[in-house]
Amino acid sequence: MAAKKAKKAVKKGVKARQEKKKSNLGTYILFAVIVLIALFLRTKSADWTNDRQFHPDERWIVSNAVPSLSYPGKPIGLQYGSLPLYILAARKDVINFFNSKGLIKDMNKALIGGARKMSGLVDTGTLIFIFFTALILFGPKIALLSSVLLAFTVLHIHAGHFFTVDTFVTFFVAGTIYFSARIFKKGTLVNYILAAVFYGAALASKTAAMPVGLVIFTAHLLYFFSLKAKTRAESERRKEAWINMSWAVLITAVAFFIFMPYAVLDWQKFTGDQNYQKNILVTGEGDVPYNRQYRNTTPYLYQIDNLVKYTMGIPYGTAALIALLFYVFMFFRNLIKYGEIKDKETLLILTWVVPFFLIIGMSFAKFNRYLIPMTPFLAILTAKFLYDLYEKTKFKKSALVLRYVVVAGAVFYGLAFMNIYSQKHTWVQASEWFYRNVPAMDNTVNPPKQTTVLNEMWGDDLPTYAANGHPGMYRGLHWALQEPDTTWKYEELSSKLSQSDYVVMADRRAKGTYLRLPQKYPINYFYYSTMLSNPEKLGFKLAYEKAVYPSLFGIDIKDDKSDESFQLYDHPHVHIFKNEAYFSKEQLRELIIQGESEVKAKFGTQQNFKAEKGAFNANIGKIRDAIAPVMPYLSVFMWYVLIQVLALIIWPMHSKVFGALKDKGYGLAKISGLFVFTWLNWILVSLKVWNFYQINLWILLFAAAAVSVWYTLKNRKETADFYSANRQHIILTETLFLGAYILFVIVKLWTPDIHNVPGHGYNGGGEPMGMAYLSAIFNGVTFPPMDPWLSGYTLNYYYWGQLMLATASKLLGIFPRVTYNLSLSILFALSFIAAFSLAYSMTGKRRFGILGGVLLACAGNFHTLEFIFNAAASAGNFFRIPSLISRFQFIWDPTRIYPTPAITEVPFFSYLYGDLHAHNIVIPVTVLAAALLFAMFKNAEKGGGIMAALGSNNAQRAVMAFMLALSLGAMLTINTWNFPPVLLLYAMVLAAVSVYYLISVYNVKRNRPGIKPAVYESLKVIAVLIIVAGFSYLLYLPFHAAFQSPYSGGPKFISKPERATFYQMFKYFSVFFVVICAYSLYVIYAGGAKIAKISGALKIKKWSFKKAGDNISKILENIFYSEEVSVPFMTAIVIAALAVVLSVFMQPTFGPLLIMMAVMGWRLFITKDTAERFSLITVFLALGIVLGTEILYIADGRMNTVFKFYMVAWTMLALGVPQLFNIFYRENEKHFRFSSKSVLLSSSSAFVYLAAAFALYFIDYKNGGKFFETFFILSVIFAGAALAVFRNKAGKFIFMGGFIFIMLPAVLYPIMGSAIKMSICNTEVKEAYKHPRIDGLAFMEKLERRMGADMDYDKFDYKAIDWINNNLNKIEPILEAPGERMYSGASRISIYTGIPTLVGWGYQVSQQSGRGTQVNERNNDAAFIYRTNDAAAALEKIKKYGIRYVYVGNIERSLYPDYLGKFNFMGEAVYRNEMSALYKINY
Repeated sequence: MAAKKAKKAVKKGVKARQEKKKSNLGTYILFAVIVLIALFLRTKSADWTNDRQFHPDERWIVSNAVPSLSYPGKPIGLQYGSLPLYILAARKDVINFFNSKGLIKDMNKALIGGARKMSGLVDTGTLIFIFFTALILFGPKIALLSSVLLAFTVLHIHAGHFFTVDTFVTFFVAGTIYFSARIFKKGTLVNYILAAVFYGAALASKTAAMPVGLVIFTAHLLYFFSLKAKTRAESERRKEAWINMSWAVLITAVAFFIFMPYAVLDWQKFTGDQNYQKNILVTGEGDVPYNRQYRNTTPYLYQIDNLVKYTMGIPYGTAALIALLFYVFMFFRNLIKYGEIKDKETLLILTWVVPFFLIIGMSFAKFNRYLIPMTPFLAILTAKFLYDLYEKTKFKKSALVLRYVVVAGAVFYGLAFMNIYSQKHTWVQASEWFYRNVPAMDNTVNPPKQTTVLNEMWGDDLPTYAANGHPGMYRGLHWALQEPDTTWKYEELSSKLSQSDYVVMADRRAKGTYLRLPQKYPINYFYYSTMLSNPEKLGFKLAYEKAVYPSLFGIDIKDDKSDESFQLYDHPHVHIFKNEAYFSKEQLRELIIQGESEVKAKFGTQQNFKAEKGAFNANIGKIRDAIAPVMPYLSVFMWYVLIQVLALIIWPMHSKVFGALKDKGYGLAKISGLFVFTWLNWILVSLKVWNFYQINLWILLFAAAAVSVWYTLKNRKETADFYSANRQHIILTETLFLGAYILFVIVKLWTPDIHNVPGHGYNGGGEPMGMAYLSAIFNGVTFPPMDPWLSGYTLNYYYWGQLMLATASKLLGIFPRVTYNLSLSILFALSFIAAFSLAYSMTGKRRFGILGGVLLACAGNFHTLEFIFNAAASAGNFFRIPSLISRFQFIWDPTRIYPTPAITEVPFFSYLYGDLHAHNIVIPVTVLAAALLFAMFKNAEKGGGIMAALGSNNAQRAVMAFMLALSLGAMLTINTWNFPPVLLLYAMVLAAVSVYYLISVYNVKRNRPGIKPAVYESLKVIAVLIIVAGFSYLLYLPFHAAFQSPYSGGPKFISKPERATFYQMFKYFSVFFVVICAYSLYVIYAGGAKIAKISGALKIKKWSFKKAGDNISKILENIFYSEEVSVPFMTAIVIAALAVVLSVFMQPTFGPLLIMMAVMGWRLFITKDTAERFSLITVFLALGIVLGTEILYIADGRMNTVFKFYMVAWTMLALGVPQLFNIFYRENEKHFRFSSKSVLLSSSSAFVYLAAAFALYFIDYKNGGKFFETFFILSVIFAGAALAVFRNKAGKFIFMGGFIFIMLPAVLYPIMGSAIKMSICNTEVKEAYKHPRIDGLAFMEKLERRMGADMDYDKFDYKAIDWINNNLNKIEPILEAPGERMYSGASRISIYTGIPTLVGWGYQVSQQSGRGTQVNERNNDAAFIYRTNDAAAALEKIKKYGIRYVYVGNIERSLYPDYLGKFNFMGEAVYRNEMSALYKINY
């Protein structure tokens, strides 16, 4: 019986194998048919253009690069990959050999048509790789279906008919992924080698293939983790896998060098050529005619639109898009829900498709062929999706029908596209029409003249060679359509049209581009729109039109709206016009000028800008919003009320996000309310849902309030319980917030003037810039906002901070002249309360919350005390000391304590100085982002890893992720310098959450959690970080679409003289370093005590020289044999040695910074206190920033690198140090019990410190020593050590005295600085105190022009500014004297109205936008307009820039005393007073 069963089983197995062989045979037969079809579609009619080259890339490669090239020669350009060129060059050599033997009949056909056939053949090879990749990963059904889809993909059929590098890179990418799939399945060395060779070849074909390396590494990891290491053989295979991977890295480099040697041998040319192409095609910085078509196109959506509609077909393209999104969603869903990767095969495909599309989709140039390396894998995903849908749905028939529809759609589009190659090229057909219908000579005139044909300069000329005709039969003209629209173009176009018998538009390259850019090219727009719709207006009529479309069964697929490159090269749409009326040049010139005016009137006026991001701003020409002030006389009160209202509205969502915090982030709601409200309105305006109008803001406010009230009532018990339980804390928070706001309002009431500091000229800092930007955003009606200092341009600045304040201003209808000072007051209060709220939540103690607020918003640095000591030492007598202290330098000097040019500002200085700049506006939002991360940390205490940290359910996770992304994205849009460190903080916190989770699992289960869970948790962290970072960009996409960084180039090393000395650095960070050093020494002392105990050192009672060696040997032996202390001891020794080396041989500050960072890092792994962990991360990051800025600088130099990054470091330290102090306090709590006696002793100790410090300073002042600096440094470092080591009253008073000594100047700075600023800004104190005001412009109302100031504003300017603000309804540029001299009265009109001027403060504009060339040109043109006596020439300049008004005030009269009267004849004075006039120019 058993034998029969066995025999039956054998027969069954044999039969199954036979059936499988038959099935495989059938699969391969079908696949062979598909390959033949694909090859036919890609190579049919390779000579369809009569072997002429209409594709510019093909033309350059085949005709320019290859003829003189042979391997391993150097190509004439390295912008293309060299490997395809070498391959074609080798083929060329073969062709030449056969030609020398007389075997080639038509060399042109062999070289050009043959090159195209090679491209089609290579693309067919891609299909073969795709089949076998799908076969390995998903089986024969999906492999066959993906092959069918790819065979008929229009994009590939199109690419196969030209020789470009894109088909080659796709082939090598497909090969790389095929062998990666084999690595995943089998992991053999040969697959690693082949994958590496193909990867090197892909990179040598096009550097865009770089992300495919991720596929190799992913396949390697999947294979590695598939080996369980349960046996010795599997353990060996795991080791072999890493060895194989190392070989793959090496072979990739070697292969790349072999295939593209000059990328290495001539690295400078390679990077130069690549960067040149990058500037044109990737960033769009370079303006060339062939990339203008992509101006104002949306990244990603543009490519998707073309894929779906034209290059894949609607059925197939839609299915492919859905499949991609579905599998991306499923990957993250499975990873998050199950903590594992369920579909590893699909992940391998996604690892290529997703990164590639994210990178390529961002490129400025969006040629369809750039997506070719991705589309074969979309075919695999689509095929898998269609089969998965059939398997998993109940509606089998519908799924089957859908599959057939997708396949039929792909086949239909593919076959329809072949209609293109079954006909002559439209240029050939048009040329044949020419030769049949247009005589070479016009014999109707006497004497006869040659027929003149006008072509566009940028493009191909018609007629071309065809039907025995040649272009030389006709007289050819070209017009330079690509040049800027100037008066020169009137002359050129009118002249060329008047001479032409025929006008040719050979394709839509020009007309398609310029019909979308009427503001930039009004002349071009008028010309093309008129010729296409009403050519008779210019004296022409349409004589010939030819278009060939993809077509099948009489159904045409009209692709006139596809990407221009898709239609241009093989089936361009041709128009030919015949001159019927023969208008004169003068008639045509008038028609063109009139047409240009009509276009400008319809679309608004713009100057002819350099083509770049943000070059055109839609606010120009728009009607300003009608603002209705809300209780303007109570502006101080209403500003405060608005912040509170927005906080109440956001509270329901805010309290859920910050639910883990002790007070649910109550104080932070005041930030998130304004922040989220601004974003909601901004995104609605940016998406053109509505305009930036006051009424819309009120609609949004009431809508948000309604939702908030509904949710609050729904959860009223929870809300009531919170307010009841936290009544005392809420009262304190509100008191602190209101107090901070009122205190700074008081300061501003007596220092309100914007850009007017008596006694210091115009030393008002950056006030004008902040005021100009705030005013421009406030007066704008759409986003992005206009640049007030470069008319016509979009504000190329991280303007989002000013946007928040402008939004609040417009909501209340209060003009920036008032809200500028209110903004500074509220920012100070928000910074204080934000730090208070977070520090309180971390420490659980309100006094440390207040410390956090003081450190962030109020504290100065130790230079304040040095300044006072200097005044006392240099005074000569006691009575001079107050006057020496009460100088502006008291405020200024602490911000310039590093070697020039570094800036060392602190937040309070920025608020007091009056700068409404990005670096101080961003501070509250930075704290909000940090608080979100701390809330995650607290959530994670419950366990569950990264997902638990985001929230307990999907709704909470979504809201938390949204707020994380919104806050992170704001770093780019408010102050871009904040983004790198805050992103790093995000990464560190997310990683820490997972690490602590895994450690907790290990501690609970008492066994290692294993590599696999650790990897999955790491993948979750990476996924969350990628999602958050990705959405942080997408949520602000309208900003990024218009913003272009002015900086380029990588970081550079700073020189040693530029670095800060030990004293300078400790002086700046004194308030933080005194606590960090105390905490560090406490940790070191505690760790040292433990090591001493375990080592037995404490048990040795007698030490002698003879026994020292034995004792030390025993101590070291005990240490090294202890698992508990051996690693810390060795680590400490290494770090200490490294710190000494760095301090001695590189920079003295490096050692202490390294030690402090090491202590923070080590403590991170020891402590279990969540708040301490978070504070350690923030302090570690801050110290890393300080260390980094002493090594490298980025962007425009060390000045901004220190300035901007130090603000982030200060913020991080202010958030982290209170908790470190709390821990130090807690560990020594018994010594911190204060009585009146101990307070007196602590004060006395501080007095001793002060007395000793002044004595040492006086000695140094007289003798030039450094005793004072040494005493100060020792006080900072070792004050805390006294308490940590002595742990008695003496230690307590040494520490408290030192702490008060260090903190005293930090507290004195805001108090004395405010008093000094108020005194400086009010020379007539008694009178000023009678009339406090918050209006920052009122000072100018009665201001007479000051003596000797040729660039001073006055009361007449004030009247004009007031009139413009109240009467000028339309946003149109105003010309005023250019702002070549900063910190003067220049640009006062644009500063105080926000209405764009031709050019404002040139240095600021150049620095922030990178438009230095435009600034210089405009400075010259502005001066020319004022100086010239030629009104016509001045008018040309005015029209060039779209200027509507010219302002003449005392500054203009002083700078340009002659010929200002011409403006009376060029327009009318819409406003005039005794000394000023505003002219509206007529044109």
